[in-house]
Amino acid sequence: VTTTQAVTVLEMSSISVKTAPNKTAYYIGESFDATGMVIEATMSNGTKKTVTGWTYTPSGALSKTDTAVTISYTENGVTKTCTQAITIRTLSSISVTTAPAKTAYKYGEKFSSAGMVITAKYSDNATRVVSGWTYSPTGALGLANTTITITYAEGGVSKTCTQAITVSNYLSSIAVTHAPTKTTYNVGETFDPTGLVVTATYADGTTENVTDGCTFSPTVMAAST
Repeated sequence: VTTTQAVTVLEMSSISVKTAPNKTAYYIGESFDATGMVIEATMSNGTKKTVTGWTYTPSGALSKTDTAVTISYTENGVTKTCTQAITIRTLSSISVTTAPAKTAYKYGEKFSSAGMVITAKYSDNATRVVSGWTYSPTGALGLANTTITITYAEGGVSKTCTQAITVSNYLSSIAVTHAPTKTTYNVGETFDPTGLVVTATYADGTTENVTDGCTFSPTVMAAST
């Protein structure tokens, strides 16, 4: 005696994201993190079940054009896909959050970025400390340089900010550019600077008559002077 029993073979009709992953916003270059994500399969009779063993793409570094991750799941030879939306943060601004150790310079010195911290702000108001920025000028500083410009680029977006500095001139040398009227003395006479011109030369090449600010030694003439 034989008998038959009708059975219904359930086939997967679709999958969907039942619970979104913990993280949905990313910086360019990060990889998708599926932690917390739950995928649910809907069967041909309408029943639903949580499934594992699914995969997703892209699995590598995310780019600025990525707006969603595609999840793929196969069961009994049937493959279904769904998507999970993600947000890629775009650079909106940068700022100096810690000033460099040195901000005061002498004419001709070069800027030192040691100690300086640059923080980037993104489209969703997230912030992070970044590296790989550049600055200008990189050469010898002049008296006209009052700020340093910092530039940072990410994902095809470039932003700048500035760091205030001071550049001071300094005395390079002094020289007698006109001799005093009197250069012959008797022992015991006092030096007379009348007619003397002393010119100072500064680091930037400018000159100035500084005679009035000079002191003289010796002031009383000896036989050996």
